Amino acid sequence: MKTILKIALLSVILFVCYAVSAMLSGISSDQAAPEATPARIGAILLVVCLIDTIVLSIPILLSRYRGIDLILLVFTVYFGVETFMSQIEAVIFQTGLKMSLDTIHGIVTAGLIRAAMFAPLAVWILGRMRPSAEKPAPSPRWAISDLMIRWILLAAFYVVVYFTFGYFVAWQSPDVRMLYSGSTDIMPFFKHTLVTAQTIPWFFPIQFVRGLLWVGLGLMICRMMNAGRFAKTLAVSLIFGLVMTTPLWLPNPWMNDTVRMVHFVETCSSMLLFGAVVGFFGSPAPASIAKTAILAPTTTATA
Repeated sequence: MKTILKIALLSVILFVCYAVSAMLSGISSDQAAPEATPARIGAILLVVCLIDTIVLSIPILLSRYRGIDLILLVFTVYFGVETFMSQIEAVIFQTGLKMSLDTIHGIVTAGLIRAAMFAPLAVWILGRMRPSAEKPAPSPRWAISDLMIRWILLAAFYVVVYFTFGYFVAWQSPDVRMLYSGSTDIMPFFKHTLVTAQTIPWFFPIQFVRGLLWVGLGLMICRMMNAGRFAKTLAVSLIFGLVMTTPLWLPNPWMNDTVRMVHFVETCSSMLLFGAVVGFFGSPAPASIAKTAILAPTTTATA
C-alpha cells in the first residue's frame, strides 16, 4: 500500500515537473493545439504521468544501485527514451511536421529539465537513496565480442521493426501519407522500401544508429536491475513501448488526432516488441554467464 501511495505521489510530482519544465523552456504556447482545452490537456497529461511513473518505478524498485548512481541512470533512461530519441525523429521529419528547430530545441530543453527534476525525487520517494543493507547479486557481464554482436544484431532488428511497422501500420493511413509525402498514393512494401533507399540514402543508416542507441538504453535498464530475465524483459518492453509513446495522446499543432493515434498504435506496438527482444537477449541467463566466465574470463565488459 505504501508503494502505491508513493507512486501516486510521484505521478502528481511528474505532472508538476511537466508544467515547470514547459514554463522554463518557453514551449507552453507552442505545444498547445488550437482545439485543445486546458482541462482536456490536464486530464490526459495526468494519465500519461501515472503510466510513466508506474513503468519507471519498476527498474527503480528492482535496481542494484542506490543514490547518485541510480539518479543518473534514471535521468539518462527517462530523458533518452521520452525526449532524446523522439526528437531525433522530429528533426528527420521536420519538413513534414512543420516544426521549427527552435521548437525542437525547446522540447529537448523541457525534457532535460523534467528528467533532472523527476529522477532524484523518484529515487528519494521510492526509498532508494541510501545504500542497501544487503549486497546485491553480482551483475551479469558479457564477453566484449558477444556484447558487440548482440548490440549490432539488435540494432539491425530495430531497423526491420521500424520499417515493417512504419509501412504496415502507419503508412496505411491516408492522413499519415499526406502529412509526410504530400500525397495519399501508396506503393507496395518492397517498392516503397527501395524508393526510400534510393531517394533518401541516409535514412536507413540513421535508423541503424538510432537502433544502436535504443539497444544501449535497453542494456542500461537490464544492467541496473537486480532481477531475473522476465522482469528485465518486461521493464524494457514497457519503458520503450509506453514512456516514449504516451505523450502522443496530448493534442499538438503538428499532427491531427488521426495521425497522432495511428503513430501511437505504430510506435507503441513496435517498441513493446522491440523492447521485449532487447530485454530478453540483453539479460544473460546464469548458464550463459557461467559459460562466458569460463571461456573468456579476461575479456568481459559491462553490459
